[in-house]
Amino acid sequence: MANAPLIIDLLHPVDEVMQFPTIGRVKDQNVDVPLWIKKGDVPYDLTGHTLGFYGRDAQGIAKIAVEDPTGPAIEAGRVTFTMPAALFRAAGEYQESWFRIEKDGQLVSSLNIKFNVLQNNVEFGVDDQPYFSDYEKLLASFTGKINNDTNALEKEVHDFLDHITKMDEETVAQITTISRSLGQIQAQIDAGNVITRAQFNQLIADTDSKLQRYFDNLSDGSPKFIDSLTALKATYPNGTVGIWVATDDGHRYAYFNGAWQDGGVYQSSGLGYYPNVGIVSAGTLTIDLLNKHADLRADTMIERVGSAEVKVPANVGIDLTNLGSIDYLVYNIPANTLMEMKTIDNLKSTQIVLNAIADQQLVYPYNRHTTKLFNSGEMMAPSNRAAVVGSAVYIDWDQSAILVPETTLIETADGQFYTVKTDTGTKLDFSDYHTKGVDFMLIYDTLAKKYVLKESADQDYVTTNQGLYNSELVLGILNAAGLKFAEYGSNIVVKPFGESKQGNATILNGTLTIDTNAHTIAFSDDFILGLTQAGRFQSLSHADNLTYQDAATGSAINTLYYHITLTERHFYVDVYPHDVDDFRILTFWNGKAFGIDDLDRVIVNGIGDGGRAVSVNTINLQQLSTMMYSKDHPNVKIANLGDSTYQITGTDSTDGRWSDLLQPALIAETGNPNITVVNGGFSGKSIQWIHDNFDTYFGAGKQFDGVQFVILGMGLNNATEFYNLDTIKGITKDVIQKIQALGMSVVVATTQANNLTTLSDRQEWYMYAAENAMRKELAREMGLQLLDLNDATQKFLQHSQVKNSDITFDGLHFAPRGHQFEADWFESQILTRPITITDSFQVDSTVQNTKSSAPQDWVVDNPNFTDGFKTKFSTSNNTADTMLLDTLIMNMNTKPKALTAYTGPQGNGAYALINGTKHPLGTGKTVLLDYAEMGLYHIQIMSGTNGSVDVEGLKFE
Repeated sequence: MANAPLIIDLLHPVDEVMQFPTIGRVKDQNVDVPLWIKKGDVPYDLTGHTLGFYGRDAQGIAKIAVEDPTGPAIEAGRVTFTMPAALFRAAGEYQESWFRIEKDGQLVSSLNIKFNVLQNNVEFGVDDQPYFSDYEKLLASFTGKINNDTNALEKEVHDFLDHITKMDEETVAQITTISRSLGQIQAQIDAGNVITRAQFNQLIADTDSKLQRYFDNLSDGSPKFIDSLTALKATYPNGTVGIWVATDDGHRYAYFNGAWQDGGVYQSSGLGYYPNVGIVSAGTLTIDLLNKHADLRADTMIERVGSAEVKVPANVGIDLTNLGSIDYLVYNIPANTLMEMKTIDNLKSTQIVLNAIADQQLVYPYNRHTTKLFNSGEMMAPSNRAAVVGSAVYIDWDQSAILVPETTLIETADGQFYTVKTDTGTKLDFSDYHTKGVDFMLIYDTLAKKYVLKESADQDYVTTNQGLYNSELVLGILNAAGLKFAEYGSNIVVKPFGESKQGNATILNGTLTIDTNAHTIAFSDDFILGLTQAGRFQSLSHADNLTYQDAATGSAINTLYYHITLTERHFYVDVYPHDVDDFRILTFWNGKAFGIDDLDRVIVNGIGDGGRAVSVNTINLQQLSTMMYSKDHPNVKIANLGDSTYQITGTDSTDGRWSDLLQPALIAETGNPNITVVNGGFSGKSIQWIHDNFDTYFGAGKQFDGVQFVILGMGLNNATEFYNLDTIKGITKDVIQKIQALGMSVVVATTQANNLTTLSDRQEWYMYAAENAMRKELAREMGLQLLDLNDATQKFLQHSQVKNSDITFDGLHFAPRGHQFEADWFESQILTRPITITDSFQVDSTVQNTKSSAPQDWVVDNPNFTDGFKTKFSTSNNTADTMLLDTLIMNMNTKPKALTAYTGPQGNGAYALINGTKHPLGTGKTVLLDYAEMGLYHIQIMSGTNGSVDVEGLKFE
């Protein structure tokens, strides 16, 4: 069976019968069928629902299988339904069958299906009988209860027989009572519902075997070490708890059944119980893989197996150089140094293994929550990585729980933000993962809008995204060693080590300025800091400014702390607090501040909003048009940024692209020879691609160098990489901000319309309902102008009289005739003079976008508003070919219109130029175009050289 889920649409027609795939043959056992329940195109939340299969098989035997959907994706309608063995008893098509979905006992929907079971000509002995899953569960429950009740009755009889020799009246009465039950007991025995002696003996044997296996697995506990078995017996003649390893023979021993039992040669799990392993019991071992550095802070406590605890006397660190292979981190006690070792076969007793690194991961899960491994640069696929930049998430190992704030802010690796809201006091229990000792992920699902925990599917975090959906954002990876992976600056706090849970500080007034180049932090003189958890407010000024050094880890990630007591008050910068009661103000790294709500009052390296201040357009379309029409003829450089629809495909030449047609049209209309249009059509590329290759095309000497205005239309290929619109939106926003940061302005364009029947992720329905709807929303949110190319080209495809095969080669890419329309339309949107019409329209001297070289006295009243024109051009003193009227009209009429000229009764030699083609005007009404095709019309009416002129105007009618 294919892995793709079977889609069940709750909005299906009532009489629809769905062909269910053939998934098994007679005698198959428990076949799993992935289902995706939808309501139209929207996934249906199955939380609290019951899903059932009902039917009569080929022999007419009733079969019912009912499940309560479970799993991490039920909110998205995804579930695996198990078809039990009873459904595969008879070969052939079911006489009738259907799926039924209920909630709280009420029918939600049912769908008739055709279900077939293949013949099995190999295995025999299949007995068919009615099946109902709920009945089977109930029967199992009853059977267990009967066995339990029978065992209890049997014990009662044996207890009574022990006292039979002391029989008195009371015991006789007891016998009478018990005897009434004997018939019932015998019936249970006859029915096989009472355990037999042979079964009991087998149970004892199984139990002994399990106990032995338990003993064999005792190495999973922490052993203690002793010189020999003789010494062990002498020290603990009556036994003690735990596992002991005799160093003379290397065997493990445990006290069992009244004696010290030999468990065989001790095999440690990796270095799990090696005597030289150290457990960091207080403080933190920080490993920074991105900057290749590790360090221990002063006063860190290291506990050794069977030896005294060690206290680190002073800060100690080491640059990591062996990361290409297994790299053991070893602490040397007398020298107070950290060392790197490739092997640990010959350690001295004063050298303690703290951990090891291989393939960018911690190898040994000692040290619970006291080892922090930073590896964000290579942690996960970019679209699945995120940091908590708002209120802190707290990991509490004492409770085996993650405490989630009611409201926080999450930032993805591609610069996308989510405001996350949950119920007050929400906790995620990870005790099962903790007990199993496995790596697990803290995830926020943007689709289900909730936090979840999920066991890591693969330990190779560098090369896998763990099989996650795009909506699942990884905030951190945890294991028995604690916080294994987290984004730099992510506000995830481990308790009780490190920071206390104090809540975020607030800036009530003033500004805080961080300069990471000068290593300074400055406060404005009106600065007021609020420590809400402590109920304190502190006024600060430039006197509190400080100079700092990057933290001892060697990285540029720093946190600003505030130490305040009754007698002390000062700020300092470090990776972690010097005192657990010190207040964390904010963290800053890579030019951004994190972990404080008032980022609008934080300036990092001259950029507001905590280093995130968004650039804005310097000019809009109207100002761009003004620049092009300027008599000074300034340099104007426009670029489009799109995909293969911005190119000409199906020919051997790029001639005819709309960008190439647009440039001369703009020059001709504005008279500015210094206008350039740069084509940025990248075939097969998505917004993710231009994001990742931005510096290749933008910058000095690059393709888009000097561009002032960018038409951003890339989007047709976005869904081929991912369907998560939030992800696409975030990447698009980031690209826009990068362009704006270079001083360029951006206008968002929707994608070109198409009439594809294949490539479902590019079909018009998806581009309209998803991609382009997102673009419109993004333009509104960012205050950008929108060019709805999709709407315009849809109308051209649908209503123009140009053959479809002349517009598009393949249903997707436009041919030269299609590009000509796009060039016309973009010119009408970029320039302010063209008028777009969608109905009948009259062109005369009163239309405000017209130019004219005629003397003013040539414009006269038209008697009786003849032909509907109030004015006309009329003179008998014409001496030269004079331009009476010049206009630009973008015809977007979806109903056919003719273009007609009207003149007065006087004979004249006037003529019209329609996009450069000359049309003589007769007396009265002259049809210039029987059908005015959709497109841009540059219309000029010339007087000719006759002495008399009598021209009223033109009509699209």
